[in-house]
Amino acid sequence: MGAFLADAASLGFQGLYDTNRLHKLLHKDDGKPSPPEFYRPLELEYKATRGSFSAYAYEVLPLMHTLLSHNHLDPGQFANDSLAFLRGFRGHSNTVMREFASNSERGLKGPDAAGTTDYAHSLIKVPLMVARYAGHDELADKLAAVIGVHQTSEDATLAGLMFSAILERMALLGASLQDALEWAVGVGSLPERGRQWVAEVLQQRHKDAIEGLEQFGRGPRAVSVLQSGLHLALSARSYVDGVRNSILAGGDTTSRAHVVGALLAAQHGAPSLPKRWRKKATKFMDVKQMVHVIIVQRTQFVPFFINRDPRQQPDAPRNASFV
Repeated sequence: MGAFLADAASLGFQGLYDTNRLHKLLHKDDGKPSPPEFYRPLELEYKATRGSFSAYAYEVLPLMHTLLSHNHLDPGQFANDSLAFLRGFRGHSNTVMREFASNSERGLKGPDAAGTTDYAHSLIKVPLMVARYAGHDELADKLAAVIGVHQTSEDATLAGLMFSAILERMALLGASLQDALEWAVGVGSLPERGRQWVAEVLQQRHKDAIEGLEQFGRGPRAVSVLQSGLHLALSARSYVDGVRNSILAGGDTTSRAHVVGALLAAQHGAPSLPKRWRKKATKFMDVKQMVHVIIVQRTQFVPFFINRDPRQQPDAPRNASFV
């Protein structure tokens, strides 16, 4: 549950690009900094309380519903589930989903209903899809289909596919993030443009967490979120360290949280997710139960709480706590 937990922890400073203001808010009168996670949300437009999920996390819930209902990805059903969710959702919606909803309400279907924005929604869908389809040859095609319901951007789709390949490598084989990135750069079957994005991250690996973001940016575009998330995860000592650094970097903190949180949970395992954080995330247990059902009851995979020797079941993620 690394991605969802990091999302809830990061909501407080979502959309705040002024890092000077961010740091002032965290430093009390006595000069001692407060931890950045689970800070009271600053932006009123998000209509959220401390511990809530961001719009990104809520907008992936229809994908859970589709998988729970059908035990597989049906893009048409996912589109219907997404639209039904948006019609009843009273919280903040992101640009990609507003485009999709507007096009759908005009009667457009399939790819015509998808928007062209190259934001990071493609990345948010990855942890759940890897948990469901890791080890299956159809993972890449299924992921491209699920991204295509909401977005037609080639960059957003490719960023999602690169994130998926890296996360799957870590989940199935227990590869470290460093090894998974080096593998991704050297795999000729992956698109050259995507491999170059990963290579650029490796070239910056000796820079500290925040400094490295100067090249990759802090906004919501999928490629930026992928590269900045990879960099922050690569430079982190632990799950908590990585999520905190991502928050302190400011910008589109919650989209980046899904990348950082998933990668570090895959690398360090479920015990790396602090119990005190889990208690603060108000919907954590609800989502955890849904993910458990998808992986255990609706698929052949082992429970995602269990680390198991992959030789016992090669197609099962060793640890799917990254969702």
